[in-house]
Amino acid sequence: MSTAIIDTSALISFYYLGYIEYLNLIFSEIKVPRAVEAEFLQKPDKVIDITDRHKVLESLYSNCKWFNRCGNYYDEYIDLYSSYNKLDDGELEVFAQNQFFNCTCVLIIDENAARKIAKDIDSVQIEVIGTLRILAKLDFRFNKLEYFETVEKLLGKEREARFSRKVIEKVWEIETQ
Repeated sequence: MSTAIIDTSALISFYYLGYIEYLNLIFSEIKVPRAVEAEFLQKPDKVIDITDRHKVLESLYSNCKWFNRCGNYYDEYIDLYSSYNKLDDGELEVFAQNQFFNCTCVLIIDENAARKIAKDIDSVQIEVIGTLRILAKLDFRFNKLEYFETVEKLLGKEREARFSRKVIEKVWEIETQ
């Protein structure tokens, strides 16, 4: 199993679904950059309040050896990735953290711009996985959820639709081949 660095939107999705603990079935460790934690705590939904988010994170940090804060990177890495104007602070730290760890981590990122940047970096092969692919794995390989039902919950009225039906179907098809 690999170590992964999670971005804010994926963390929010797994929190919203109540499936953060399932990430340990796929990854040996989840690293949460400081900026991702800050964004997670500063962007509460209508449905979810900031106090609960804080309690959940603190419980995971305290009780799960595989779920950890990370703040190991050089400012030069932030400067390097800042040249990509489409990255927010959380994404910048996800990339900088991975660079610090010699690009050995899997990046859990949903945003298309960040995923494209990961593909465009010529010097290394950066492995990126998104929320949908993880949900498909949790269904197909571990029988922990029902993929399409879970995705519908994510796309419910309280959440903005950021995944097209075509992408949802394609991810399932790829994962179940």
